[in-house]
Amino acid sequence: PAFYPVLGSWYTGNPGTKYPDFAGGMRMTGRQWQKVLHAFQFGGLLDSAAMASLTAVHTAEVNQAFDLRAGSYGYAQGCWRVCDAAAEEEAETGKTLTVQERREMCNGTDPHPRVVHSIGAWGYYAWMDLTHGYYGVLVYSFAVSIVRLFWVGLFVAMFVSLVTFC
Repeated sequence: PAFYPVLGSWYTGNPGTKYPDFAGGMRMTGRQWQKVLHAFQFGGLLDSAAMASLTAVHTAEVNQAFDLRAGSYGYAQGCWRVCDAAAEEEAETGKTLTVQERREMCNGTDPHPRVVHSIGAWGYYAWMDLTHGYYGVLVYSFAVSIVRLFWVGLFVAMFVSLVTFC
């Protein structure tokens, strides 16, 4: 599905442009998601202007802090932009930078290198490094953990039952 972006005072792109929304109820495997990222980065899924708008930081002028873990700098259209300089500074000093300090270190709306990522609520983590030309998808299946937990619980319960009644 394609949707118009949520408009607000922070949005600086073309309000008439629709963008694909993979969080809009789609389900896909890691391999399918990899094909989408490949098409984004190398297959011409979007023209260069749409790709630039999709990956630009649209929250650079927002003056409240986001929960910016893992080097995230600001929010683009459906993904986070990374700022290595701010992430390295925070890691080395142990200090959380202010919004203004991040803005100064990260070149406003276009931090370098151009890296976007998205953390999915259901076990996906996908990223694209548009500067160096690579991408990745990490998929974690909670179902596998639940099945393992079931079997461990079953064996513990059986062992406790045998020890208790024998």
